[in-house]
Amino acid sequence: MLAALPTALKTVFPACKAYVAFLTEAESFEHLHVHVVPREEDMPQSRRGKRVFDWLDMPEEEAVTDEEADRIALELRPLVAQQMIS
Repeated sequence: MLAALPTALKTVFPACKAYVAFLTEAESFEHLHVHVVPREEDMPQSRRGKRVFDWLDMPEEEAVTDEEADRIALELRPLVAQQMIS
């Protein structure tokens, strides 16, 4: 799935790269937590690499809504599935 996501992201976003962060830090962490972030060509240098997570502190009114996140996920789902079959 991790190999399929960057290709799917490039279809949905004008992404030139994808950042993948795999987290299992917390004590008694019983699930896998993965962030896959499309990196668009015009992303400011100040937000590239690990600094992409600085966007987690943005004001709620500037963030992607839950509805938009769900829409993006539903758009990505068949693309990822197709990549995994190929």
